[in-house]
Amino acid sequence: MKTLNQRQRSAIWLLVPLLVARAAFGNGADVGATLAAKGVTVDGTVCSETERRDFADGLAVRYVLPDGERHIEREETVWTLPTDAKVWYQEYGGDYEKPYSSSLVREIPVGTVVNLPVTAKLADGTYRLITEANVVGYTDSAAKYLGNGRFTVFYVNEPQGFTQTAAKGTPLPGTTPWRVMLVAKDIQTLATSDIVRRLCPDPSPEVAAKAAAFVKPGRAVWQWLPAGNPKYEEQKEWFDCTKKLGFEYYLIDAGWRDWQDGDMDQWACLKKWIDYGKSIGVESFIWVHSKELMDPAARRAYLAKVKATGAVGIKIDFHPAAKCAQMAWYEETLAETLEFSLMTDFHGAVKPSGREKTWPHEVAREAIRGHEWHITRYNRVLPPEHDCILPFNRLVQGHADYTPVVFEKKELVGYTWARELAQGVVFSAPFLCFGDYPKNYLENPAAELIKAMPATYDETRVLAGSEIGECVAVAKRKGKDWFIAVENGASARKLSVDLGFLGKGKCNLTGFADADDRPDGYRIERRVVDRSGKIELALRPSGGYCARIAPEGESSSANDGGGSGEFVAAARRAYAGDPMCRTTIVTNFAVRGKPDDKTPGLVLWYDVEGARNVRDIGGWTGLRTRRVFRGTALNSKPNHRQYELTERGRAVMRGEMGIASDLDLRGEIAEYGEDAKTKSPIGEGVQLLSRPVSSYVETCTSPRSAKAFAAALRVFADEKNYPVYVHCAGGADRTGTVCFLLETLCGVSLEDATIEYELTSFSPVGVRRRDSETGLPFALMVRLLSSFPGETFNDKVAYWAENVAGLSKDEIERIRLNLVNRQ
Repeated sequence: MKTLNQRQRSAIWLLVPLLVARAAFGNGADVGATLAAKGVTVDGTVCSETERRDFADGLAVRYVLPDGERHIEREETVWTLPTDAKVWYQEYGGDYEKPYSSSLVREIPVGTVVNLPVTAKLADGTYRLITEANVVGYTDSAAKYLGNGRFTVFYVNEPQGFTQTAAKGTPLPGTTPWRVMLVAKDIQTLATSDIVRRLCPDPSPEVAAKAAAFVKPGRAVWQWLPAGNPKYEEQKEWFDCTKKLGFEYYLIDAGWRDWQDGDMDQWACLKKWIDYGKSIGVESFIWVHSKELMDPAARRAYLAKVKATGAVGIKIDFHPAAKCAQMAWYEETLAETLEFSLMTDFHGAVKPSGREKTWPHEVAREAIRGHEWHITRYNRVLPPEHDCILPFNRLVQGHADYTPVVFEKKELVGYTWARELAQGVVFSAPFLCFGDYPKNYLENPAAELIKAMPATYDETRVLAGSEIGECVAVAKRKGKDWFIAVENGASARKLSVDLGFLGKGKCNLTGFADADDRPDGYRIERRVVDRSGKIELALRPSGGYCARIAPEGESSSANDGGGSGEFVAAARRAYAGDPMCRTTIVTNFAVRGKPDDKTPGLVLWYDVEGARNVRDIGGWTGLRTRRVFRGTALNSKPNHRQYELTERGRAVMRGEMGIASDLDLRGEIAEYGEDAKTKSPIGEGVQLLSRPVSSYVETCTSPRSAKAFAAALRVFADEKNYPVYVHCAGGADRTGTVCFLLETLCGVSLEDATIEYELTSFSPVGVRRRDSETGLPFALMVRLLSSFPGETFNDKVAYWAENVAGLSKDEIERIRLNLVNRQ
């Protein structure tokens, strides 16, 4: 047998300790797992050329494939785990809805085929997860256990191999999917890792722009889970209840094809109710069997009919086995649902592999043993440990359509209301479809919490006491609101929740704990808390807890959609009186986290008296910050363009924004007095970090300025510095450049990062648009960065950061972990 690519070893052993021990665990740690890439056999030839990517939380490898049509026969890629590690896994099932097993690695029977991912906890308390990412033009893979801790890639749907098939209009991929080993020092790193998404390409500019125009996360209800097929005559009540809940969507599931009303056929009946929903502010998803969409011509015709009804989304169910040709079908279907502006939910489908990053209109995917497996009409009951495994296994792989939160008493079957309520937070997704009758939510004592519960979050923290299969406890933040959710396993336990993650100031807590005497009740607690407090819980077997914590005296900023928000209001108060603040921005913005209906992305502005253009740079695709704020200088009396920060402004920055560090980029700081060199005008407890960038006109394009900007960027590698307020004199060139570099280093597209840069139109020194004369330094910076090696602009910025600015790989990765890996 001939071997290709002799410049590579025939077996590329990627030893995790060598690659990630320093970043993830400290020098000298032995993380005890390996990933070996020996080769993939193509048309009788072993191909062993590989590409690899190293991260602070893991590594990945894939094979380079020869040009032309090809038949993939088998693959020799082996993950090895310590035999005394404990693992959680599903035996293989194409719908990924099998129950979970747990055992020591050595106890798994040799030859067992398991779904990916597989999660392991090692004897030293660290974690591994093995999986695949970016499956394009390739069959879905499982893992087969070989014994002695070794798992190999197994083409479970096509064990004899397959001829590669690409989506229509696209070339065959030049590589295999990524084979991934996630390495987590703790359970927080495991649950919040987005390594699978990081290994997938960004959406093209065309896809991103198209998706931004219609994709909107939100909550839904549906009729099938609580009541079976939707009944035509009941639809008004369902839409009306959805409206009362404040939810954005109603899913019309299987059964609508049987509707008829006089001369109106099923499609006319469907449109009637969708039009009614629109009239009261509720949009619709509709269900379809995948067989209706298999033929390309039939698919286009069907999607055109769906679009004509006024639906904004489609749920595609009952998919064939995920062979290579079917995986190409997923790509073709996503391309066409994008064309028809339809958000897409794949149900009864193959696992996600991070491609929802590339196709942002894919808003949910089942491939999970969800609430449909805890339902009396099919005599199905989920064990108490089940939900306590999913956040550390399946949810690491990507979003899931679990259909949580069922309060109907006969459906509890050992669960409690508090546990069911917590599911709505634990199983968040861009399309969050709740599983019960809407009236059960409206009449529940936790109705207001359910109405406030968002579909997506800005930050996720795994709380102390979480153990895989025993208990999951999380705190998730949306805007300034926190939601705490706990689901307990089979044994009663006590849990102490430390509220140290809260910002400064007092907050109102409303909590729902298990009732002492029955499953369909709560112990309800309402009190004022702060970051020094704790919540002491006594959890029943299969019980739970859920709470909302909101800043005292403020309304919620949590909801994803539905409200119009305050479009421009506070910004106009702060800036509109100044003729130099010309409104030439190309995106809308919001105040305090309330998105405007027309806003494809959210820009969060703060009304800080005495400073201008103060905003959070988070919110762009690829960037979920711990909080980085940008704006103008604060203590600059001699400069006629600046204003003195008032006591009210200081209170906003220290309290509402919680600023910990004041990053000052001004080189001319001596002009502002001696205090400006040593103290932050924000006040006591805020550290001043002076990182002068004097040559700002040439941005980062010269070696001298590159080093200066590198010094500023290093601030963001240290998690103790957050939240950070970064400014120069005008908040435009230097501040704009730092934020542009941070964003593109963390995966934000060039287009979005440019829009963010253009928001300096509100700067007191005027417009900084890329197409104006004052935008010339920006244009030169983009041109220079584009000249560096790399597949994408983001790769080129990373090259500049390491090879020109002098940041280490570890510093770059820590910046990314601090700014991105928080969901």
